[in-house]
Amino acid sequence: MKKVVFIALIIVGFNSFVYSQNDKIFPNKKVYNLEGKEFLVSEIYQNEGNPIVIDFWATWCKPCLLSIKYMHENYEEWQKQTDVKIILISIDEEKMISKIQHMAELKGWKFDLYIDKNLELKESLGFNQIPQTFLVNDQNGEILWHEEFAPGDENKLFKQIKKYSKK
Repeated sequence: MKKVVFIALIIVGFNSFVYSQNDKIFPNKKVYNLEGKEFLVSEIYQNEGNPIVIDFWATWCKPCLLSIKYMHENYEEWQKQTDVKIILISIDEEKMISKIQHMAELKGWKFDLYIDKNLELKESLGFNQIPQTFLVNDQNGEILWHEEFAPGDENKLFKQIKKYSKK
């Protein structure tokens, strides 16, 4: 009996290991631009070999808006130094698209904006709290860095961006 339990634990452990290894690739799920056009994630994170920041947020999330504010304030300088691209993916309901557009225009955001209207991408990444920030290799979708982003983490994020930049 002990032998059976031991073998079962090894199999479960191996499956967990395999899952965690595959978990390092950003899922290629559907997202939608604010005009409603559907894209696979791999189509939106093209950046000539330079890192991509993919940030999940919502209009009602105050920590999200603070972290976006800090990224926005630094984005121009970060692009000059690293050619980074930042993509925001909202987890708001689809009916919030006009609010997302208005907010982006009002705040002058220069980010690419998408919505995960079915929450398929969020669910495949397995997080519950936002903001969630991922640094992704645009060549193969590898997740290079991931954190539940908080105001003040922009320096950590930029350090990671510089680490993976080709510039």
